[in-house]
Amino acid sequence: MLKAESITVGFQGNENKSLLDDFSFEIIKGKFVAILGRNGAGKTTLLKSLIGIYPLFAGAIFLNQQSLSSLSNKERAKEVAWVSTQRTSLNYLSVYEVLATGRAPFTGHLGKLKASDKARIKTVALDQGLIDLLDKQIDQLSDGEYQRVMLAKALIQDTSLILMDEPTAHLDIINRMEIFKRLKELAHQQNKAILIATHELELALNLADEIILLDGNLGYWKGTVQEIVQKEVIKKIFSTKDISFNKKTLRFDYNNTL
Repeated sequence: MLKAESITVGFQGNENKSLLDDFSFEIIKGKFVAILGRNGAGKTTLLKSLIGIYPLFAGAIFLNQQSLSSLSNKERAKEVAWVSTQRTSLNYLSVYEVLATGRAPFTGHLGKLKASDKARIKTVALDQGLIDLLDKQIDQLSDGEYQRVMLAKALIQDTSLILMDEPTAHLDIINRMEIFKRLKELAHQQNKAILIATHELELALNLADEIILLDGNLGYWKGTVQEIVQKEVIKKIFSTKDISFNKKTLRFDYNNTL
């Protein structure tokens, strides 16, 4: 579904600063994949580079065997949906109108919805439990409701690949867990490739199918959770004198000095 070949990504500016050098990996359909790393490791930068928001320093990215650089914005939108951690500025729109923008890659220049587009919106709204919110303005939603709407919009876009930046930001523990469980179910049941950047280490290690682990000093890895855990790199990156990683429980233990 998505293939990165020897990519180098980083910050653009007067002095380009690379965060990841010569990194190659693949994401396939039916997998829920989490990008993990400490602050500044390059999680969001990698995501935005994979979708073309940030240009690559080197290497190439392919979506369904097509070079990302050869695709127009509309063609990319038919292949991959992007869900940002930032709230939309279109606060005057209703939930239904926001969901309808998910069909934009498939409508004509006038953006008129066909019967099939409306049916897709209704089906996803039902599946995601949003029917009662359709007439509500987007700026009136709680953080949990808003995140559900943005995920539904991506599903309405009907792509095989969904990229999400911090999908559980600002959510309580119940909503965070529900989002993770929903993403895994969507990947497995609808055969989608779902890739997220997240700080939710324990949820990712317990629910994701695969991990991309980034560290500016030690390097970067991709594999199943067990493959990454066996390399002991999670312990090296995240453990401190006060916090230690338990690879049996896939959780972090806190000592009594806290």
